[in-house]
Formats: sequence, structure tokens, C-alpha cells
Amino acid sequence: MIDFAGCGAVHMVGGITGLFGSWIVGPRIGRFDSNGKPQPMPGHSASLTVLGVFLLWFGWYGFNPGSALLFVNNSDVSALAAVNTTMSASCATLASLFTLMLVEYLSTGMVLWDLIGCSNGALAGAC
Repeated sequence: MIDFAGCGAVHMVGGITGLFGSWIVGPRIGRFDSNGKPQPMPGHSASLTVLGVFLLWFGWYGFNPGSALLFVNNSDVSALAAVNTTMSASCATLASLFTLMLVEYLSTGMVLWDLIGCSNGALAGAC
């Protein structure tokens, strides 16, 4: 395995930090009722969510190709990193869209276009 941009260490530190942070902070106020049953908490702003995804996606074009550390004599590696960033995020977006549509159709009989689900797919594919 080649950890090209150090993502193994970055995601491990982020995951462990998130685990301990959520353990310390605990559940959100109003997340559970008095009987311990979870309450639905819908998202607040789909447009800000998608804006954040596009900002991250754009930032990966600096981080992933920039991890080659030398663009002049190493442009093939940087170009490959940029293409892989584009293809992985786009394919994961489409895969999550169609998977969520299929699950919703099989469970309710209706087709649902899930924008937030596509955004999560893009984040999962590009990082």
C-alpha cells in the first residue's frame, strides 16, 4: 500500500478525535425523549451543505496533486492524482444517488432524489 497524501494518518487522527469529542460532549439536547427514544432531527440548510462539499472538493485539487511535492518534473503523478480525485468523487456521487434511490423505491415505492446523500457520496469518494 502507498499512502500517497498521508490520508491514513490524517483520517485516523480525525476519527479518533471525533470519537473522543462525541464521547465527551454527549448527545444533542432534544435528541432523545424522556423514554430514551430517538427524535428525528432534520438537516438545517441543504444549500450550505452543498456549498461546503464543493469547497472541499475544490480544495482537494490543491491537496491531492500538491502531495507530489514537485510539479515541474513530476507532472504525470500530479495529473493522475487530479484525475483520480475527479473520478472517485463523481462516481461515488452517482453510486450514492442510485443506491439511495433504489433503497427508497424498494421501501416506499417512490423515487427520491437525495441531495444530501449525493453530497455524502462525494465526500466519501474524494477523500
